[in-house]
Amino acid sequence: MALGMRQLRRTAHATAVGAAALLLVVAACLAVVLPTATPAAAAPQPGFSDTTAFSGLVNPTAVRFAPDGRVFVAEKRGTVQMFDGLGDSTPTRIADLRTEVHNFWDRGLLGLAVDPGFPARPYLYALYTFDGPVGGTAPRWGTAGADSDPCPNPPGATSDGCVVSAKLVKLTLTGTATTKQDLVHDWCQQYPSHSIGDLVFGRDGALYASGGDGASFDFADYGQDGNPVNPCGDPPGGVGGAMTPPTAQGGALRSQDLLTTGDPVTLDGTVIRVSPDTGAALPDNPNAASADANARRIVAFGLRNPFRLTQRPGTDEIWIGDVGWGSWEELDRLVTPTARPTNFGWPCYEGDGRQGAYDGLDLTVCEDLYAQGAGAVTAPYFPYRHGQPLNANDNCRVTAGSSSSGLSFSFYAGGPYPAEYDGALFFSDYSRNCIWVMTRGTDGLPDRLKARPFVTDAAGPVDLEISPQGELFYADLNGGTVRRVVYGGTTPTPTTCPQGQYLAEYFPNRTLTGAPAVTACEPPPLSHDWGAGAPAGVGPDNFSARWTGTFDFGAGGNTTFTAVSDDGIRVAVDGTTLIDQWQDQSATTFTGTRQLTAGVHQVRVEWFETGGDAVAKLSWATTATPAGDPVPQIATPAAGTTWQVGETISFTGSATDGAGQPLPATALTWQMVLRHCPDACHDHPLQSWTGVSGASIAAPDHEYPAHLALQLTARDAAGRTATVTRELQPRTVPVTVATQPAGLQVTLGSRTAATPFTATLIVGATTSLTAVSPQTSAGVVQEFVSWSDGGAQTHQVTAGTAAVTYTATYRTTCAAGQYRAQYFANRTLSGTPASTGCEAAPLDRNWGTGAAPGTGQNNFSARWTGVFSFTAGAHVLTATGDEGIRVYVDGVLRIDRWAAGGTGSWTLDQLQAGTHEIRVEYFEKTGTASARVTWT
Repeated sequence: MALGMRQLRRTAHATAVGAAALLLVVAACLAVVLPTATPAAAAPQPGFSDTTAFSGLVNPTAVRFAPDGRVFVAEKRGTVQMFDGLGDSTPTRIADLRTEVHNFWDRGLLGLAVDPGFPARPYLYALYTFDGPVGGTAPRWGTAGADSDPCPNPPGATSDGCVVSAKLVKLTLTGTATTKQDLVHDWCQQYPSHSIGDLVFGRDGALYASGGDGASFDFADYGQDGNPVNPCGDPPGGVGGAMTPPTAQGGALRSQDLLTTGDPVTLDGTVIRVSPDTGAALPDNPNAASADANARRIVAFGLRNPFRLTQRPGTDEIWIGDVGWGSWEELDRLVTPTARPTNFGWPCYEGDGRQGAYDGLDLTVCEDLYAQGAGAVTAPYFPYRHGQPLNANDNCRVTAGSSSSGLSFSFYAGGPYPAEYDGALFFSDYSRNCIWVMTRGTDGLPDRLKARPFVTDAAGPVDLEISPQGELFYADLNGGTVRRVVYGGTTPTPTTCPQGQYLAEYFPNRTLTGAPAVTACEPPPLSHDWGAGAPAGVGPDNFSARWTGTFDFGAGGNTTFTAVSDDGIRVAVDGTTLIDQWQDQSATTFTGTRQLTAGVHQVRVEWFETGGDAVAKLSWATTATPAGDPVPQIATPAAGTTWQVGETISFTGSATDGAGQPLPATALTWQMVLRHCPDACHDHPLQSWTGVSGASIAAPDHEYPAHLALQLTARDAAGRTATVTRELQPRTVPVTVATQPAGLQVTLGSRTAATPFTATLIVGATTSLTAVSPQTSAGVVQEFVSWSDGGAQTHQVTAGTAAVTYTATYRTTCAAGQYRAQYFANRTLSGTPASTGCEAAPLDRNWGTGAAPGTGQNNFSARWTGVFSFTAGAHVLTATGDEGIRVYVDGVLRIDRWAAGGTGSWTLDQLQAGTHEIRVEYFEKTGTASARVTWT
């Protein structure tokens, strides 16, 4: 069943790299890429076990340990939970930021940190997507207090984008409540991925925060889209103004904003270093003297989606997990944050070289950076390719995509693990459900060649953290758990007793803290009356106890728990508090009722005694309820419904209990998931709805193959649940790309290939076409002339309902044995050439104090590209320039005198006979000008 149609459109000067994005980061970073099916049991290295430390959480995104033993967990929806310790299974919500947090796709509460001076400095720090513009109020798109937020259409999540921002805040913890202080509010984000990132403290007390570029994952984004266009207001157009190459500085180019002048600096695509008290830049930051507050904060930039950070123990180094686009993921190393702002190159560079889609746009920001040579950017410490194992040691799956949700990692600084793990780096890939370890090399750094799986089939890791005891914990976003990797086959404390018995732990204090003085297994019912005495090992006053056990409740039903306590008592069933009477009191009876499903449930009792009599009792009674799971039914859309990008998909449904009685809408939960299937499938949750019988969502844009999965879950009064899923396939169309002459290189989205080739797109999907120019084919230099649809050399296209072919026409520019010369009226080879022409070899230009064709006598540059015949064997290439000069052979830099000028040479050993491309680049400052290249 068709939902509608959208006509083909094109927009000039936009390059669409259709990446499989997450968070979608390779659709937006958290992008949260979830495995389609329940993953297999986690398989850590021999001697280790993957256990559940905490459960019952809602999309946990970060876990942090406080020095006093407390554990804090951030939930994507915008809440922070506090556990008293590893033995606590009932958290306390200490912060609720949901009204300000935009929890949609990869957006949400993603970063959390605990002050190193905690609890004397009782501060937590949170980093989250703010549901409103920079300096604005929330909520702009969502509903106050809601768990999940929408992006309506219009503007559409991947069409024009729901523009938001991000905040770094300081939370002061008093008891079990927090108050909020805003530290930084920036990070304009147009599209639903590449959102905010992580928080980490340096050893000097500096607070580091990361943020993504907020740009599109569907096309090369330089600010050309939106309603109004360029809603983040980047130069030169500003809000609503035209954005075209080569001058555009918007979209992903915000990551290079520190290099541009004349406009305020944004924090997109950066790592900042600030005071945890004020959010201001620290006085020893590299740009501390800048007049721009954001420039003062930045210590690293040129990042796409720096989803996770960690600090290398014993150093000032900050390590960055930067989520890539269509081909690469990166682990980046920021060696000395206070030395100079470090540029990691995005979007001009990615992985092991230039980023093809942005390179093809000839943007001034990137061309200026290229002109400075590869040394102007810092290469990744460890890049790895999508769809490929890390190395021969890697057995993690690669078919479900590659880290489209982000990287997370932490250094290991010693603890109960074997000595080989000291100084090791753990890092994870959410799409691959894998955690790797990179052990230390002879230089003390993680050895790239030693990277190997540590936990395969991990439970969707989105954050790694080393506990104070030296064990690896990770947040399982989809499963709602925090996992703990234990060495030696041991299990986390407390140890367990047989089903049907309590594990009793008695503490010599009233706070259930520290190691228990006595542990024992005790049968139910819990019935202690010590009078003025106490159990052996504690008391008689100021002690506490915890009883934890699993019990079979048979067929389940309406269960009433009865507690008698002197003094305070708490009772929880399956981690949910049922009775909470935590105060001094004489023996008092309390009751609580809950519907339980058939089978085994956990019961936990916590209790304390101050003085006088000591009583702790618990019993329960169950009234049976109808057997059978609930039955959810999706009424609309009907099975077989198809969709295209931008359409509104409405859905309705209902459910009955096991006895066939209707359940209210409050018993229903919906979730729409984008299922990306490059081979095996992985999931990107888009939005969820609770307590409604229906709702709607705009169909998203994404590279194909992908489809939607609508899930409806019903929960009956006894807590039994059942879920049904309706798969919704997209309508697709073939798009063919050709050139005249055939065989030339063209980029469609993120794919660059020789023509002709055909790709499948979802109807309504926006991507881009780029005609690479100039390029060499069959020994001849070819130059782009036009596209068959009249578009610019790089332009956006939107897939219509009919198959289409786009043909790029080229022309021969210079004969074999000649250079195609381009002269620029600047020193950076950027913008449109002032003049072009064919020039004979050898290259020997001496202008003296004069000017090159079309330029002034100073501050110009030139590029010569030609195809020349060589005999087989060795050839010596020599280049001389009074200023900067460099020479490429078949695209590989062979002579680099860009910084120093003068003469350089290179011997080409065993060059194959035939034609080879020579490209020479040169710039002139002042004085005499000359450039010469020869070979023997």
